This record gives sequence, C-alpha cells and structure tokens, in this order.
Amino acid sequence: MELVRGEFDVEKRNVGHKFGRICPLSHNGHILEKSGRNVPFLDCEHYPYCKFTTNFCKSCGIGFLAKEVGLYKCDNENCGHTVQSCPRCGNGMLNEINGKNGLFLGCSNYAISQCTYTCNI
Repeated sequence: MELVRGEFDVEKRNVGHKFGRICPLSHNGHILEKSGRNVPFLDCEHYPYCKFTTNFCKSCGIGFLAKEVGLYKCDNENCGHTVQSCPRCGNGMLNEINGKNGLFLGCSNYAISQCTYTCNI
C-alpha cells in the first residue's frame, strides 16, 4: 500500500528539544504535535479524555509554555520566555489584545471559562 500525502493525519510524538514530554494535565500521556487549521499545536495523546492543548512558544517556536507558580515559562532551556498567569482564575495566561482603545492584557480563558480579567499594559 502506498501512502498518499494528505491522506492521513500525522502525529509527531515527543516533539521539540525534550523527548519524552509528559502531559502536565494527565501526568502520564505524551505530548503530540498535531496540525490545526492555521498552525501546528500540541496536545495530550489521551485526547479526548484529557483536554490539555497548547501552542508552541511564540518566542522560540520549539517549546511550550508550562505552568509554574504565578507564570508560564517556556520549557525550552535555551528560550526562557515567560508570560504572567491570570491573577483572577489562576489558569489562564495574560495575552496582549489589540482593542478599540489600544493594547491591553486579557486572560486566555475568556472563551473557555468566561474569565474577564483585563489590565492595562
């Protein structure tokens, strides 16, 4: 049987500089790279039972932002990019949003859990 490009979805296991990445939510599933509509993303191999999903680090494009106390930090040792976690819900990260009055920070959980935390930059 010959594989035709685009015929099958391809999952890349243990992607990035750290092989053996374990899902921070399920604590036992491996993280997989998947193809989305616009960009590749990462999720747990136990999807749909585990809902962990994230994007690659915007700074290095290799790591992903792992939750630590009060912030998210890129797991790529050579990057070190950090993003502040939401002080209201504690799970979201504060992303720059371009609103009608300019840039501000808003919680990434707005669409998921309706966290409405915002602050000025």
